[in-house]
Amino acid sequence: MGSRTLIFITNIELAHEALITKGQEFASRPRENSTRTIFSYDKFTVNSAVYGPEWQSLQCNMVSGMLSSARLKEFRPARETSMDWFIDWIRAEAESSEGAVWVLKNARFAIFCILITM
Repeated sequence: MGSRTLIFITNIELAHEALITKGQEFASRPRENSTRTIFSYDKFTVNSAVYGPEWQSLQCNMVSGMLSSARLKEFRPARETSMDWFIDWIRAEAESSEGAVWVLKNARFAIFCILITM
């Protein structure tokens, strides 16, 4: 698809082998170009790190620090506010461009607002 190779697994036995039996072999991210490496802090973010002890530590910190039930309850108002803004931005964009909306741009900004608040 485009410049990326995609593999679709439609057999349940093969899916189990790929995800469970040989999960570590398929867990890492593809190589990135130099620009993406800069923005991923030299692969030191949970969504870009190579699978291994470093990724496991980053993932554990994210889950215990940002995604714990206590933290999710604490930041509910920030999520609600950001989602209200998200809907307002989409409405405003739809009105100003005859119904055409760039949802991904607005969704990324809403998520950014939530994360920056957290």
